[in-house]
Amino acid sequence: MKEYAIKNHYRNLRIYRDNGYSGLRFESRPGFRQLNADIQAGAIDVVITRNLSRIGRRYLDVVPWLNGLAKKGIGFISMDAPGIPFSTDFMTLCADAVRFKAGLSQNG
Repeated sequence: MKEYAIKNHYRNLRIYRDNGYSGLRFESRPGFRQLNADIQAGAIDVVITRNLSRIGRRYLDVVPWLNGLAKKGIGFISMDAPGIPFSTDFMTLCADAVRFKAGLSQNG
């Protein structure tokens, strides 16, 4: 990821780690909390991650978080799918799919 960031001219790299913390809950992860604080402070232009599951394990939480990034104009790149544009429209479509799937599991 670091090589990708440098190759694509991203500067001021910051690494956020949550070693030993479960990805099920955002609030229990100090690295993720710091990332969000930096996002709120306007210090982040793009988030690069190895894969989407590194953000969180529950897509019902991850999709709204990614949608919030898109609304703030913050880019998101997942190294397992670097060409997929995580725009607001794309994330809305993903959120709809997640809600649909959740509805299917609740209805049997």
